[in-house]
Amino acid sequence: MDEAHSSQSGESSKHMKQVLATNLEKSESEDHIEFDVEDEALKEIRTSGKQPNISYFAFTATPKSKTLELFGRKDENGKHRVFHNYTMRQAIEEGFILDILQNYTTFKRYFKLIKAVKEDKEYQKKKAIRLLTSYVDLQPHAIEMKTRIMLDHLLEKTVKAVEGKGRAMVVTRSRLHAVKYFQTFQKIMAEEAPLYKPLVAFSGTVIDPDTSAEYTENNLNNLGPKIKIEDAFKTPDYRILIVAEKFQTGFDEPLLQTMYVDKKLEGLHAVQTFSRLNRTLQRQRRRRHPRLCQ
Repeated sequence: MDEAHSSQSGESSKHMKQVLATNLEKSESEDHIEFDVEDEALKEIRTSGKQPNISYFAFTATPKSKTLELFGRKDENGKHRVFHNYTMRQAIEEGFILDILQNYTTFKRYFKLIKAVKEDKEYQKKKAIRLLTSYVDLQPHAIEMKTRIMLDHLLEKTVKAVEGKGRAMVVTRSRLHAVKYFQTFQKIMAEEAPLYKPLVAFSGTVIDPDTSAEYTENNLNNLGPKIKIEDAFKTPDYRILIVAEKFQTGFDEPLLQTMYVDKKLEGLHAVQTFSRLNRTLQRQRRRRHPRLCQ
């Protein structure tokens, strides 16, 4: 089991999702439903039991506790430990991966919401804040301003990196946000950077609540039935990929030099997402100086 931590979106999880509804609450919640390969594999192993003719080996950078329980070895205190560690620090020192935190940069924003009613018990405070923030982030003005900041950096820094082949990824908080970002990037790049075009990746179908239009990654990218997004991303025309859950695990693209993160990432999900950025163009110690912007 390589990449034993991986969660998959797209075709693997279609049976777990329905078509995206037209309200923000559903778009936020449904976009976090994932089919977890690790969970399914562990379930199968436990169901079938140990077989005398089968050995299991798991390789992962972010092991879950239940993975350690099944594959690990007990120490003197009875706790399950990994059989062998090859740390990120060691991999960075030996030049196999890059230290993405060297150029980590944050941007702060400010907005004020006006309370229209004294008390509303329909939503819990935490959920209400999340939905209101999502609403603000979907406003055309907010998306355009962020897009222009990212595009300026892309043209000034990213496309000149990695011997002039640098690529960037935008990590969004939902599929609806990904669609809005793609449309905005497409419009502004056509005017200010006609040499390049954006790509977008998400699963299923998204319905825009403002227009009732239906979108898929295929009809937005318009690549044709035989061209994969990851292959198109390697061509000179496409320098930025906008994603919602997809390509945040298991995606290995050495030309990816910059990541713009417009969502909250925590724990293993943060490690998995940021690790898309630490590949080297070649393993002969060629440095890309990756940049991570949030």
